[in-house]
Amino acid sequence: MTNKKDQKINSEQNDIIKFILINELDKGEINIFSNILNNIFNESFGNDYSVEESNILKGFTKENKILDRINNGNSKILVAKYNNEIIGILEINKNDHIPFYYVKNEYFYIKPEIAKKLLQFYLNLIK
Repeated sequence: MTNKKDQKINSEQNDIIKFILINELDKGEINIFSNILNNIFNESFGNDYSVEESNILKGFTKENKILDRINNGNSKILVAKYNNEIIGILEINKNDHIPFYYVKNEYFYIKPEIAKKLLQFYLNLIK
């Protein structure tokens, strides 16, 4: 049996999910996207690589490299927004490889739903 607290949490989660908007990354938000990627790298992988490897990987997070990937048609970069804040990202390259997928920790409890919305948006784009 579900208690009232669990129902409230589920109701709040559903409200958040309903209001998440998915769009392609606006070029004016590349700096935000770059910062998110850098933070992910620093928090999750920074100490696992040599300086040389770190520099190569961080090269992918630079604003000019992100812009090149978009302009060359090499990647589609999608963002999930809630209250005008980027809470999730998905980058899929032309070989259908996913180099970047991330959901902010505060929204981890609905990560599968955010991923589903991002992927569905992508599938609709390539139809």
